[in-house]
Amino acid sequence: MSTCPVGSITGFQSLVGPVTVTRLEAITVKGSPLAINFAPRTTPPTLMSNILNEDAANSVLYKGTHYSLMNAQFVSPSHNGYLQSYQPTPPFMELILTFFSGQVIGTYPNIILFIVPIFTNNWNQNATYLQQLLNPDVASTTVATLQDVFSSVEMKSYGYKTCIDMYPQAEQEGTPASLNVFVLYFSNGIVITQQESTSLKTLVTPTNSFLPVYRLPHHLLNGLSTVQNYQMDSSGDFEPIVLSSKGEIGIQALVVSSEEFTNVMQYYSKPPSVTSSAGPSCPAYTTSQYQCLPFNKFYDLSANLADPNNPQVILSSLLNKQQPNSISLFAGTNLWSIVFDVFMGIFAVIVVGVILYVFIKGDAITDPPDIDATGAAGAAGAGAAGAGAGGGTPVT
Repeated sequence: MSTCPVGSITGFQSLVGPVTVTRLEAITVKGSPLAINFAPRTTPPTLMSNILNEDAANSVLYKGTHYSLMNAQFVSPSHNGYLQSYQPTPPFMELILTFFSGQVIGTYPNIILFIVPIFTNNWNQNATYLQQLLNPDVASTTVATLQDVFSSVEMKSYGYKTCIDMYPQAEQEGTPASLNVFVLYFSNGIVITQQESTSLKTLVTPTNSFLPVYRLPHHLLNGLSTVQNYQMDSSGDFEPIVLSSKGEIGIQALVVSSEEFTNVMQYYSKPPSVTSSAGPSCPAYTTSQYQCLPFNKFYDLSANLADPNNPQVILSSLLNKQQPNSISLFAGTNLWSIVFDVFMGIFAVIVVGVILYVFIKGDAITDPPDIDATGAAGAAGAGAAGAGAGGGTPVT
């Protein structure tokens, strides 16, 4: 039985039928899906098989949750039917970025996937990043980052939330689980020339073998296998029939003309909000130092990060590290002992003051005489006259 929520879709979604203007308008969201922060680079990226060597400091912020880049893969196309009107042929490859929240439980979604199709044509679009991968020895004043892929205002995206079931293999032990995934498909993608596409294929598959399919990072599987296909049993429940121990994800068909299409799919009319990392000019700092730093919307909204270059360095950790060297009024001292000593000192001063006062003024202190009724009136009048004559001289 599926561990995904009832009514949720599973796996990647391929579209069946044309996405007309009317259908696109029905799912359009006038805004950006999330915010993304790109790490700076000093050298061009490299490849290990189909895995792109990228920085985990590339991250996204989605509904208050921070997601770090887990890996980047060049794979065979997983999504069909998303072609734009000016794209005559389907993509020959995809670049898929996997962002992870750091928790399998407690966040929704658990992971976010950026899927960028790569097309072949006689012109280039958003290609600078890939071109330096194909020609790392070409001199350049700047090194392109992933921001060069997503900087175009045309990087709009289809978005949908799906679920991935994970089960133990028949001979294994384990508790079934599921991952909630937010998929963004950037339909305009990257466009490179025929020569560049041939070079990229050779780089990804040097033995001229088939392009690999996307696989979930091993860390997310936790010893389980992903479900690629289901069958319905007699009670109407979906039972897994095809499992992948490598983390491969099944592909399901979504009919564009169906009601499910408008319920499941969204089209974001703006690209992700981009905020660049501050780079080497803004080094790590401690709280004992004063620095004027530019306001960074992304980092200021994602917990208490203190180092713009490293999302793992948080303000609380720096404070804890500095605590042993900090100067405190009560460091190493019993607070109640200090309070008691202060109180006794004040009391002693008061007692000494009273004794001195009594000693100096002792001869002048006598019991007041009895005053009869007639004398009281005269005394009162004399007192009033004396007060008038003396004025209001302040006592100093």
